[in-house]
Amino acid sequence: MSRRLKNKAKRESGEGKKKLLKYLWLLCILSILWFLYIDTPDSVLYAKTGVLRWLPFVIIFLVLPYCVVKFIRSVWLNSSVWPLGIASATALVVGPTFGIVSEWQKLEDLSLHGATTQGIVIEKWKTGKGKKEWLFVSKYTVDGKPYTTFSIPDKENRFRLGDTLQIRYSTKNPDNSEIVELEHY
Repeated sequence: MSRRLKNKAKRESGEGKKKLLKYLWLLCILSILWFLYIDTPDSVLYAKTGVLRWLPFVIIFLVLPYCVVKFIRSVWLNSSVWPLGIASATALVVGPTFGIVSEWQKLEDLSLHGATTQGIVIEKWKTGKGKKEWLFVSKYTVDGKPYTTFSIPDKENRFRLGDTLQIRYSTKNPDNSEIVELEHY
């Protein structure tokens, strides 16, 4: 094979790899969006501690923008600042909409699989910065297993340590819960 044909074959093989990478980055972006909006596991959605609690944040503000930049640069080779701007805008759109969708999923889960139990206020503290407000955490038991709520604002400072509350939880995932007394606040 002549040198000219070898160079042509290398160029065509390089172009094929670039085309494949473009589709792989697009698939990566679509997979991330599917994970966030359609198929987020309950263990991630309702995580209160550990790595799983931070996973959506890392995906939305680090992984997704990285994939968007790589995709744009694979499509438009002469791009400079645009990929960073578009990646930032993507994170700023996906972040809040993920919050809205996950809250809707939580409420939908509670309406379909909700049950009520009693809980007890086990922690209460005042935030230390700016507009100070009271927060509290409640403990409740489902089928003999203890659960806790997320820290919840007590805007009117109504609850005291040891107070009994009604807690609605999901029978499908008891980590998903809300305080019944705070539904209209």
